[in-house]
Amino acid sequence: MDWLVGILLVVVGAIVGFFVAKYFLTQSGKAKTKSHTEQSERELLTEQALIHVSHSRKMLEEIQRQSNALQAQMDAYEDIIIQTKGMKDGDSLPFFSDQATTFLRSKQKEVKTTSQDIGFQPPDYSQGNSGLFGSSKTESERKKTGS
Repeated sequence: MDWLVGILLVVVGAIVGFFVAKYFLTQSGKAKTKSHTEQSERELLTEQALIHVSHSRKMLEEIQRQSNALQAQMDAYEDIIIQTKGMKDGDSLPFFSDQATTFLRSKQKEVKTTSQDIGFQPPDYSQGNSGLFGSSKTESERKKTGS
């Protein structure tokens, strides 16, 4: 009987040991998984931060480029204002640029006016008033002249 109690104690100990080992292994597995998850999240956040910094740098470079272009335009405008300050009242700024003015001057053709016989007028506008609004003859004068 003593040996039966010993075997039962060994079996019960093995069962309890199995469950205790399983519990600790799952806890250590969870800790490993948790640390691995935290590490992968940290790597992902680092990668996203680097992407964000890269995009921010590109946007900053674009803003600087546009700022430089605006600065150049402002300088050119200021130069024009300074130039016009010294101009006399009769002087004026050209409406078109130099290239456009040269192009327009080269394309400009003299329009030749054709002379028409000024003495010829259409019958509607011949001598005196005629037509609906300009008739000054009375009915009796028309019968006498025949028109």
